[in-house]
Amino acid sequence: MSRPNNAKSRMFRDEHEYDRRFDIVLAAAFEECEKGNEKFELYEKIAAVARRADRAIFLPHKEIEKDWKPEKVYAVTNEIVIPTSDLMIAYLGLQSTAAGIMMQRAAFNGVPIIAFCESRNLENFYEIRRTIGFWRNISFEDEASGLKNLEKATGDFFSSGR
Repeated sequence: MSRPNNAKSRMFRDEHEYDRRFDIVLAAAFEECEKGNEKFELYEKIAAVARRADRAIFLPHKEIEKDWKPEKVYAVTNEIVIPTSDLMIAYLGLQSTAAGIMMQRAAFNGVPIIAFCESRNLENFYEIRRTIGFWRNISFEDEASGLKNLEKATGDFFSSGR
């Protein structure tokens, strides 16, 4: 169900020799300087939600190769993956410049965003909400309930034929 390539994304695909397609993209802190490895476990649980819905998910910490130059990281993520994805899940539990850029690119390209964060991190949500509209907001006290609500929201989104 991924959005089709447009001329610009085709140009970037050719230039960077990148042809992978994703239904969902995760916007989240993915650099070591932004977070600790403990968040990778949560990202994997988010990926499991996507897989149960039979959807391919772009996980920046896995898909972005260590030897890519910054220009390729930006182009692949923001000019290829995001514009051709159907949905973004934005983890707002950690502040991240890269995740903020990804959310802005999704909003610019009309990709709906699910905001996902622990209740104790709602200040991050309120800050971002002023500039970006979210399709659905999920805040949670415990990870299990958050993931259950994320699974429902993801299912609702894809069953709506969007």
